[in-house]
Amino acid sequence: MSPIPLTGLSFTSGQVRRELERLNQRKAAGPDGISPRVLKNCSRQLCGILQHLFNQSLHLQRIPVLWKTSCLVPVPKKTHPVAPSDYRPIALTSHIMKAMERLVLSHLRPLVSPFQDPLQFAYQPKSVMTSTIFSAVVCWGAGIKAKDANRLNKLIKKAGSVVGCRLDNLDEVVRDRMVLKLRTIMDSPSHPLHNTVDKLRSSFSSRLLQPRCSKERDRKSFLPSAIKLYNSS
Repeated sequence: MSPIPLTGLSFTSGQVRRELERLNQRKAAGPDGISPRVLKNCSRQLCGILQHLFNQSLHLQRIPVLWKTSCLVPVPKKTHPVAPSDYRPIALTSHIMKAMERLVLSHLRPLVSPFQDPLQFAYQPKSVMTSTIFSAVVCWGAGIKAKDANRLNKLIKKAGSVVGCRLDNLDEVVRDRMVLKLRTIMDSPSHPLHNTVDKLRSSFSSRLLQPRCSKERDRKSFLPSAIKLYNSS
């Protein structure tokens, strides 16, 4: 089966230079022996050459073998390793290839993001980590046992008496934070979940439609729970 060509994809010398300048110069060189320190410090001189190589690679649909080669280096997990399991394998790859991969990724991410699962958080930009942590807290709060929730609420109540003011219990915190987070998503077009939520807007009112969930864990996840609270607020 022949590879699918990336039609119209090409890079400018400015894009290549920016990626070279992002390299961590403290990293070890890959199998090609080219240090990231050299690539970063000489980015202005090398960006034009690498731009030509990258564009030729895309045009010919070929990747140089050395760019695809990795070198495994065993790094000890312990001070005095004695067994193979005491080592962690680290793969050293070409930093030139890493720069090209990031350039291709910047082109592909906007194309595939509309088709990603709303709860897909892995391999996302760092800005999505807030949503990841928040969703984990919400899922934990939704699945916590009543006994443990009561204990936590008692602890919150005691903390409130110490500081001299009433603190919201677990249910109130989860409810308010979920609605606030949902409103933030609705008001932020750049948020990964914005398009998903926007498609759930009702044509007849300001309410949001519930997404279709086939599994119970999906029905208890952030989006359905937040929409339910939003519609009742």
